[in-house]
Amino acid sequence: MKRKSERRPNWAAAPPCSRRCSSSSPGVKKSRSSTSQELHHLDQQDDLYLDITAFHGYCSNKGIQIIDYTLQFFDDFKTVDLTYRLCFAILFSRPKSSSNVHYFSIDNELEYENFYADFGPLNLAMVYRYCCKINKKLKSITMMRKKIIHFTGPDQRKQANAAFLVGCYMVIYLGKTPEDAYRILMFGDAAYIPFRDAAYGSCNFFITLLDCFYAVKK
Repeated sequence: MKRKSERRPNWAAAPPCSRRCSSSSPGVKKSRSSTSQELHHLDQQDDLYLDITAFHGYCSNKGIQIIDYTLQFFDDFKTVDLTYRLCFAILFSRPKSSSNVHYFSIDNELEYENFYADFGPLNLAMVYRYCCKINKKLKSITMMRKKIIHFTGPDQRKQANAAFLVGCYMVIYLGKTPEDAYRILMFGDAAYIPFRDAAYGSCNFFITLLDCFYAVKK
């Protein structure tokens, strides 16, 4: 799958703080000191799907590739089979749920309260709410036969926060190591901008998704 050259393959090569999505996007507060040079819009690109409940699963709008892997988690002494049921997607058009697929987004539901140009990660209360939401959907009788897809849009800051929540769920409920969760999210050409500090002016300190997953694991 082809991606634009600016979508770097890893955090170390992430764009500087001045390159970010428009702060006028839904759910992101606009800073008075933001300038047009500090805003960055993503061009239309291929949709990206990551199968969270396959050990290594990847699918795009052109097809699906999944390695057979069965994963279960235990909650309240009940076993819930998650085989290929939970996916994370970056989509550039809003999808519609169907009889066998349920789409949902938290981009405008779980929002970060910024101080300046910082945009995440989301706090532990939001991580808890997200995990409860996922577990409820996975155990819902009406969704028992549906693939559940958490999708986010083209806003790079929302992509990073959405990936953070998915990764936290993998570490907390699916027994993934921080490295495994990070590797699954980085499958294919996926890339996410790093979180930055809340200081004014240019930032000189970044926090990666992997850093966050290590913290959650502790």
